Amino acid sequence: MQQTIDPAVIEQVQRHAAAQKRRRQAVDAFMRVLAHVVLLLLSFMALIPAIWMISSSLKAPT
Repeated sequence: MQQTIDPAVIEQVQRHAAAQKRRRQAVDAFMRVLAHVVLLLLSFMALIPAIWMISSSLKAPT
C-alpha cells in the first residue's frame, strides 16, 4: 500500500520552510550588524585614551 502526500500540504510545508529561512537570515544579518556596532564602539573606547595622550602632548605647557 502506497501513501500519497497531498500537494497542498507539500506546498504549505515548503512555504513554511522558506519563511523560516528568511526569518533566520534576517536574524543573522541583524546579529552581524549588531556585532560590528559593538566592535566599533569598543575600538573607539580603546582609541580615546591614545587620542587624549597625543593631544595633551602636543599642547603648549602652561
